Amino acid sequence: MKERSNKFFKNLLEQILRIILVIITTFVLFFMVFQISNILNISKYNPEILNASIAMLLVIVTILYAYATWEIVDESKKTRKITTQVLNETKKDRKVVFIEKTLEELYYPLYEILSGSHSNAEYNKIIRYSYLSTINLEESLKRHIKHVKGIERLLPEDTEELNNEIKFIIEKDIENFKKELDDLLKS
Repeated sequence: MKERSNKFFKNLLEQILRIILVIITTFVLFFMVFQISNILNISKYNPEILNASIAMLLVIVTILYAYATWEIVDESKKTRKITTQVLNETKKDRKVVFIEKTLEELYYPLYEILSGSHSNAEYNKIIRYSYLSTINLEESLKRHIKHVKGIERLLPEDTEELNNEIKFIIEKDIENFKKELDDLLKS
């Protein structure tokens, strides 16, 4: 990405230098036309030749400006295409990192906790990363956390039912996340 950025700035600098060269060339040509006309006294005897020379000079300068502008537009299109590709790659990479973090910090540990014994530290970690849960898991997880913290009391059979519901949602979400990861990594 840094290499693309360096290439972009190098091309931009080249375009700016070309424009500066055209401007300098324009001033030099105008100066030369006026000096030649003064030396030959064209402006006194034949002003049409001076006007024609200046008009021709303006045509040449306009062509040079048009060419420089065309190159800038062409380079801008290439840069926009590269920028779009880089943004899409970055977006994909961020999505991959998000899914991996969600699985590693919330889903896998929560599934392990529900499948066996657990400690308060493990639950604190789950609570800290509960914002990563999907909409499907959110309400059930909130209820489970309230139950673990002692805010909401559940009967043992209700606790078992809630745990099974959460496990089912986790399994489904993990499957969806893995599929999405595979799709992202293949593309």
